[in-house]
Amino acid sequence: MTLEEFREDLMLKECLEKYIEPGDSLLVHSKFNSLSLSKEFLDAILSILTKNGTLFVPTFNFDFCEGKEYHYKKTPSKMGILTEIVRKDQRSIRTPHPIYSFGIIGKHPKHFEHSFSQTCFGSDSLFQSLRELDAKILTINLTWSECMTFFHHVEKMNGCSYRYNKKFMGTATFFKDVITPDYVVSMLVRDIKNGVKTNVNPVGLVCESEGIVGSFSSNGLDMKIMNCNDLFEYASKELIRNPFSFYEYVRNGEK
Repeated sequence: MTLEEFREDLMLKECLEKYIEPGDSLLVHSKFNSLSLSKEFLDAILSILTKNGTLFVPTFNFDFCEGKEYHYKKTPSKMGILTEIVRKDQRSIRTPHPIYSFGIIGKHPKHFEHSFSQTCFGSDSLFQSLRELDAKILTINLTWSECMTFFHHVEKMNGCSYRYNKKFMGTATFFKDVITPDYVVSMLVRDIKNGVKTNVNPVGLVCESEGIVGSFSSNGLDMKIMNCNDLFEYASKELIRNPFSFYEYVRNGEK
């Protein structure tokens, strides 16, 4: 490592330490263009969290919805470079969900290793567990609509008219390679036939205006940090006040 690279690593860690503390539970949504920077970030964040903290990253894969078989060890994450690094890390576990799984490193992984959820965003989901842990959410180089799956948890828990529950069934393999041929998961999906398109940028901007979101940059990374319970509270109020903060209608022929 060159002196310049060492200084950059130090700057990134010092910047993150202003917002993240030892023992935190932290969900990270990210878009990295560099494998080396992804590894640098992972080392920095785990060093800050210490062994008493827990890192969560989304390892989502939506092929199950298309009828493809899911395998908790073999099915890759489609959520970026960092998530694949975590998924393959020997220290991590992957939660047992064929669509919305998470890779976890730190204090709490064993608690979630056999925590099955029949919904994607409901009270039995990991999003609820994040609230119970009073976790923080960190986003990196992403817009609100590109990453904030947590808002679907807000919609599920509060109810909304523009989404409905849809069941997906397929073959899923979890621990000890036990195959379940008819595994069923319920997801709150948007009403595509009526032109509903997800757009949570407006509600994200509302949360920023309320001061519950911190923004900062380091090493070319644009980051946002927030507490998930604060986010849930303000987003729930906004959902009741103005549902169009969460979606928009698209006319036929538009994308």
